[in-house]
Amino acid sequence: MKQFKNILLVLDGNSNPKLALTRAFELAKANKAHLKIIDVLENLAPEIQFGTASELTKLILEKQDLMDQAILSRKTEIQNTINSFNLDNISISSDVLNGKPYFEIIREVLRFNFDLVIKNAEGEAGLMCGILGSNDIHLIRNCICPVWLIKPDQSIKFNRILAAVDTNPFSNNEEEDLMNRKIVDLALSLARKEHSELHVLHVWDFIGNSRLNSWGANIPGLKLKEFKAKEKIYRKESLNQLISLFSFNDVNSKAHLIEGDPKKEIAKFAKDKNIDLLVMGTVGRSGIPGLIIGNTAETILNKINCSLLTIKPDGFISPITLENEN
Repeated sequence: MKQFKNILLVLDGNSNPKLALTRAFELAKANKAHLKIIDVLENLAPEIQFGTASELTKLILEKQDLMDQAILSRKTEIQNTINSFNLDNISISSDVLNGKPYFEIIREVLRFNFDLVIKNAEGEAGLMCGILGSNDIHLIRNCICPVWLIKPDQSIKFNRILAAVDTNPFSNNEEEDLMNRKIVDLALSLARKEHSELHVLHVWDFIGNSRLNSWGANIPGLKLKEFKAKEKIYRKESLNQLISLFSFNDVNSKAHLIEGDPKKEIAKFAKDKNIDLLVMGTVGRSGIPGLIIGNTAETILNKINCSLLTIKPDGFISPITLENEN
């Protein structure tokens, strides 16, 4: 985890911040990184649209005064929280912003070149399940740096870490290869730090007899089985090639090759193995403004019940910019 030198920790005032704070402090200290802690307060109410000019002005001023008081109070709370920890030798700052949380977080990343965002996962019991319109999903879609969403009620130690990779031997895509290496590198460094089990998983979905038949390719079952066996060999070789780039001697690790639908099998594997942290990439192509994370990744996010560390490819361009800043 040495590559993270400028870390942004987001607190929301609603969930228990202890685990996220502990993670952020430990990482900042180990990496000699700067840590900034922020919260984002949403607007108190929609803009008033009816009334006389003087009434509207008064209401807007009262609303702004209330917001200023709330920001000042929240700043004091965050500083008191910081003071309650022993933070010797950690460069730390804090702030409270106003606006849409995900929007302001991403702008803060762009403004100060943060290379990691840490925050508690949202939703019931701090899970990400079933809230695709949440700040978490917006961050995962649009934030240019890795986003680490922490399950607040989880134990401090990660006992089992899962790196989900897509080692497709037929794509010959340098960007995908780089993404897979980044996923394993991050997961491996965390596993070393946590003394965790590390699972590296590639789920591959064979095109299937029904799909081939729908294309008019009536392949006998025996031949289809032969095709599938050959593809499995290629997939295994590709996964092994990725694994061979790293040293796992000091980590309890295992590689897994599973045939099936990634949307189902990755989440099922995480549940069956009691995974504490899932590390995965979130887009397949870089440099495209507004590119969302795709059906596969989004479906997985709806089903997992663990902390999540998501990675973007190099060169990803967020649709959220600083162009309209005053």
